[in-house]
Amino acid sequence: MCRKLSMWSRCFKVLGLVVDTSVGACSVGLYEHGSSGLTCLYDDTALMTRGHQEYIGPQIWNCFQKSGIKPSSLNFVGVTLGPGSFTGLRVGLSFAKGLAEGAGVPLSGFSTLEAMAALGGLEDVRRLVVIEAGRGQVYLQAFEGMAAVGGPISLTIKDNEALNAYAAALPDVAVLTGSGCEHVRSYWPKAEVIPQISPSILAMAHLMFDDCDRSDVRPIYIREPDAKVSDKRIVRFDTEPPAA
Repeated sequence: MCRKLSMWSRCFKVLGLVVDTSVGACSVGLYEHGSSGLTCLYDDTALMTRGHQEYIGPQIWNCFQKSGIKPSSLNFVGVTLGPGSFTGLRVGLSFAKGLAEGAGVPLSGFSTLEAMAALGGLEDVRRLVVIEAGRGQVYLQAFEGMAAVGGPISLTIKDNEALNAYAAALPDVAVLTGSGCEHVRSYWPKAEVIPQISPSILAMAHLMFDDCDRSDVRPIYIREPDAKVSDKRIVRFDTEPPAA
């Protein structure tokens, strides 16, 4: 189901903040959407495999300070839902929920795999997103246009039988992208390889402002978490900056 942006959001400029902590980076982007398209007001990506919880608060605060935009001016907040790092994606989702609730605006969620598939200029070819999942596994999902070809799955890197079966069921992959491409490139030898550690902030902004209903913001888990992380703490950015 899709939702159409209201007339005021098409006629006037709206502001949206995107957050990603689901994979190997901590990313924040502030974008303005108007009749002429998207304008980046601030973006920042820091590569990391852990420590998202300590980094994301100051990173978001810097976003508002350096852009001169107040959290209360936001019209949308967008966040990646995974799959990815169990701890990381819960951190990002908690912060994004706090921002959206504090500003009283909608929270839009989108798959990390979908965001990584949104490669500018390559939307018309079949793309397979492959990201590291730990435990010797990868998460995979294919896309044509922006439509998913089947659901996301996890496969063991050394399970040749399963990978051969998956490749046979998914021919004509033109592009491999993500952090786990090298593990599977031999199964699609003709595909172009475009490594990505984390989703493009611009791609996430496009998803946040698109017409699809993205109100379901439950985390996407393909397997059970290694550890449980509490998301009871709601973070607000009304007055005081977070501790560095």
